[in-house]
Amino acid sequence: MSMGRSSSTTFRNRTASHGSRSLGAAETARIPRKLSSQLSHTHANILHPQLQTMMEQWQMRERPSLETENGKGSLLLSSEGVADMIVLSSFGEVISVVFPWFLANVRTSFDIKLSEFKHQLFEQIGPMKWGKHSTQPQDYAFRQLNNFGEIEVIFNDDQQLSCLELHGTFPMLFLFEPDGFNRDKELMCDISHCLGYSLDKLEESIDEELRQFRASLWTQTKKTCFERGVDGVDHYAFPEEQYFCVGEKCPTDLESKVKAAKLDYQLFWTKRKSEANEVWEKMYKITIDFDPEFNPQSLMRMFVKELQRMNLFDPEDPPDEEWILQLAGRTSFVTRPEISLVSYDGIRSELESYRCPGFVVRRRSLVLKDYVRPKPLYEPHYVRVHERKMALDVLSVSIGTEVKQSGNSDKVWTDFRPTASLEQITLWDLDSNLMIRPVNVTGLPFTASHDIYLGMEFKVYVGTLTLATIKIPRVPTTKLVWKREFFTFDLYMKDMPPSAILSVRVYSMKTTKMKEEIELGWVNISLSDWRDELRQGQIKLNLWGPEPSANRSRIGHNGAKIGTSLSVTVEISSHGRRVKMPNEAQYKYLVDHRISWSDTVEIVGDDYEACIGDPGYKKLQDLVKKHESGVILDDAEQRHVWSWRNYIQKQEPDLLVVLSELRIVWTDRENFSELYVMLETWKAPSVAAALTLLGKRCTDRVIRKFAVNKLNDQLSQFNVHLFLLPLIQALKYEPRAYSEVGMMLLTRALSSYRIGHRLFWLLRSEICRLKDCATNNEEYRRISLLMEAYLRGNEEHIKGIIRQVDMVDELTRISSLVKGLSKEAAREKLRDQLRTISHKMESIDSPLDPVYKFGEMVIEKAIVLGSAKQPLRLVWKNKNPKSDLHLPFCEVIFKNGDDLRQDMLVLQVLEVMDTIWKAANIDCCLSPYGVLPMGEMIGIIEVVPNCKTIFEIQHKAGLVNTAARSVDSNFMNKWIRKQCGFVDEKKKDKKDGGPTVDSAQATKKYFESVDRFLYSCVGYSVATYIMGIKDRHSDNLMLTEDGKYFHIDFGHILGHGKTKLGIQRDRQPFILTEQFLTIIRSGKPVDGNSHEIQKFKTLCLEAYEVMWNNRDLFVSLFTLMLGMELPELATKEDLDHLKKTLCCKGESKEKARKFFAGVYEEAFNGSWSTKTNWLFHAMKHY
Repeated sequence: MSMGRSSSTTFRNRTASHGSRSLGAAETARIPRKLSSQLSHTHANILHPQLQTMMEQWQMRERPSLETENGKGSLLLSSEGVADMIVLSSFGEVISVVFPWFLANVRTSFDIKLSEFKHQLFEQIGPMKWGKHSTQPQDYAFRQLNNFGEIEVIFNDDQQLSCLELHGTFPMLFLFEPDGFNRDKELMCDISHCLGYSLDKLEESIDEELRQFRASLWTQTKKTCFERGVDGVDHYAFPEEQYFCVGEKCPTDLESKVKAAKLDYQLFWTKRKSEANEVWEKMYKITIDFDPEFNPQSLMRMFVKELQRMNLFDPEDPPDEEWILQLAGRTSFVTRPEISLVSYDGIRSELESYRCPGFVVRRRSLVLKDYVRPKPLYEPHYVRVHERKMALDVLSVSIGTEVKQSGNSDKVWTDFRPTASLEQITLWDLDSNLMIRPVNVTGLPFTASHDIYLGMEFKVYVGTLTLATIKIPRVPTTKLVWKREFFTFDLYMKDMPPSAILSVRVYSMKTTKMKEEIELGWVNISLSDWRDELRQGQIKLNLWGPEPSANRSRIGHNGAKIGTSLSVTVEISSHGRRVKMPNEAQYKYLVDHRISWSDTVEIVGDDYEACIGDPGYKKLQDLVKKHESGVILDDAEQRHVWSWRNYIQKQEPDLLVVLSELRIVWTDRENFSELYVMLETWKAPSVAAALTLLGKRCTDRVIRKFAVNKLNDQLSQFNVHLFLLPLIQALKYEPRAYSEVGMMLLTRALSSYRIGHRLFWLLRSEICRLKDCATNNEEYRRISLLMEAYLRGNEEHIKGIIRQVDMVDELTRISSLVKGLSKEAAREKLRDQLRTISHKMESIDSPLDPVYKFGEMVIEKAIVLGSAKQPLRLVWKNKNPKSDLHLPFCEVIFKNGDDLRQDMLVLQVLEVMDTIWKAANIDCCLSPYGVLPMGEMIGIIEVVPNCKTIFEIQHKAGLVNTAARSVDSNFMNKWIRKQCGFVDEKKKDKKDGGPTVDSAQATKKYFESVDRFLYSCVGYSVATYIMGIKDRHSDNLMLTEDGKYFHIDFGHILGHGKTKLGIQRDRQPFILTEQFLTIIRSGKPVDGNSHEIQKFKTLCLEAYEVMWNNRDLFVSLFTLMLGMELPELATKEDLDHLKKTLCCKGESKEKARKFFAGVYEEAFNGSWSTKTNWLFHAMKHY
């Protein structure tokens, strides 16, 4: 770098000449007169009015007297004179850089990054000082005059100068000290850290659709943040405990159980100073008798009375201090006066498990200090850029050609683009059929040959319906040329649904086997683009590789070329004008003014009794069953179903799923127009039906929007978390970046920190799978932008998320270090590493659930497990007050190398089942422990405390004894008795009577444990049968010390099990061994006719019946989960297993109950098979 010298002696004159940027007299003399005239004319044209105003302001500015460190009045030169130019590159171009206090010409290469350019620039002008202006490059940002004449901030310092709009006669950059600029850059840096990918790189890869989507996400973020609660217990981050129904009465069975166990409420209180310092060791305990009518306020009143009676008070408390109840061991509060205490999930679970609920009485003023109003949102740079562009495009529209209005429309479409001057019509103005022709195919996975022909199939579909298909003539791969003629579909453009999808399939055939098609690739793309305009002209599409037909619902091309480089170019017939899809007003107009209608029977549907008495109703029911069984209805049958649309709208709204799959609806614009209009007053469908409409069975955007709106109305803040996973999968079926599903997820996440926290990690695990193709993968970019919007609206919690991300990175690094080491060496290596970094993982929210706080890490308990992937087992102290009553330690298993998504799916469904059973007053004491994928093949698993696998229980000194226990019907019962305080009679004799045992207390605990085992066995028997969970050996079954039985490791589901010599190991429908039945009978011999066994059977039948009543929900959930692309959930056959176990083929409730009774008998009589499996497993793994 060097400085050019000028003969000028005053800096003031030099800056003036630079400021005017005029040609000097000597320079002008050297230019020919004609060229000089052209330059003057050009110069006048290029100066935008705003730029001219800026230059005039620059001329009128205050002229400072500059002081330099060397005191010689020079710019960067130690000798006399001033610099003519800052030279950063000898062969570069000259641009003018306007500093806040002077202007300088700079010669530089345009290949330099903006950040490096700025730092080199400030190194040169470093000695200069004037007033308050800083000479630190990080305090400044660049602005430029863009092609629209707008001054815009350049936020991406990593781009090169060549990427900027610095062309023309007057290239300039402006440096300024921005307000909030550093905040935005810091926020972008933090968001990039959370995503694991640079936002600047993401910005470079997004197209116009994604820029519009990003701006829409910001609008929704701003709206939600304005509307969400920010004060007191209504604060969006305030952790109210989840509850069931408002006004729900305490179930009779639960009340009887509480009274029999003599349970009460235990409240703990401490002085103000101790609470402020989070010192919880010394606390006063107050016990209050259980009352099923108690709510948080009434319990608090009883507490205050007890304080007064005991004369307990703190003089530091103000007289108007208010109190809040916090659940012991959790950052979770109960405050709602309209909710009874037994309706809160955490309290109900404690009571059902024969435990006294514990509370910490907190001062409201101290608690709410952690939930302050968030600071105002900072509007990101891309929003300002987008708004300027929108304004300029509106200006472009206003001065362009007037947009043509369709004759049958009462609304002019607004288009904010310079191309809006093109004439615009609607799809219904076209009078032709859809026409497409192939243009080219590239990237074949084999060498072209005369013996290999290439074929192509075009299909237009909506949801599961194919509207039109064309197979074009095959051509040899040595000459991939088609005639320049269009192929015409049997699809009239006026009748084409607005959400129609074009599917392209490419296949090859050998001349020797002309009947055998070898698929090469496929792709689906919407026939309308994100602007709601018909696609026209040539389109190049990257194809997806061959996949099972069940996975071909993905809409959008393979931008990242995953698995194949095959691409096809097709041309859709052009109409010379922009063709808009019909709008809402046009649908209404058509429905209101249609001339003819094909129906002869119109079922109104208001009178339910009259409708079901109509002879056509029975036919409707039969046709619905026929449709659901997979049989295609003929035209007459479809017309009959369609004639009942008004009844369906008002009485059976779930049948919208059936209507949306009728061919006659989507081949006649009058029909789908009427359906759209009817949706405005359609009765809300069930959650199951709404989820079905969000899957691959429905691609229509209008219906999907309706489903999202109705689903959003039905899901509360406390049950929406159960459906986050399927809703994320629903995003994959959206044809466009902007979707109501995405907006709903964003709104819910910003309205509840607990939901947002879980959504963040679920979304992050999705993008981690796609990171290798991030810049070109549409799904990756959509999800990343959704996560960015959430993080911008959740700025207060970003630092906590970053700590969790860093923790995952550190644990990933450590797990790689210990792989391959012996068990002892790996354990020592793990603990050595943790000693240096454990402080970074303390005092943070648990990634599994933020209601638990990781306190001090217990390094002495950290171990490396002995399985093949060598997972890490880590332990923290639970930082919440009175954690000893609930969960003293937070233990997790960190796995690196296993795909945990299938485990997460099963446990999520178990949680849904648990919620449904509890709503039906059946508490199956399930233990759906947390599992969270946190990256590709990386994740954490919650450790259920105080439990052992059945293999660990049966494990005894010597192989023979261990094997013998596999067939001992009483070994599990003995273990439970031991945990309750009973002493083995043989050991008691040897020790002169042994320790003293409180027989009554031990007996009470034992029967409570037996009851827990009974109900948990009911739940897992029914759940594992329905989901077809296999590979149930004794290392995958666990038992807690208080009697709860539960399953782990869900590697095989939906009937996919391990086989030996072609025979499946798990031959029984679910695990029901003699050992289990012995516990249920409290240690007595198994008798199928006994009261205990009959009670167990009855509970199983009732639990199954509840699941059967909700069968559509589970089928919908698993259908949506096809988007996860799991090996054992990929085909129609996988879903058929679920439909079979849930009796989804039209069976009545009585038949379904009888069916499961048979399943129960099969499991009851097949105990010997499970015993044999356990025996062989014990012998193999001893």
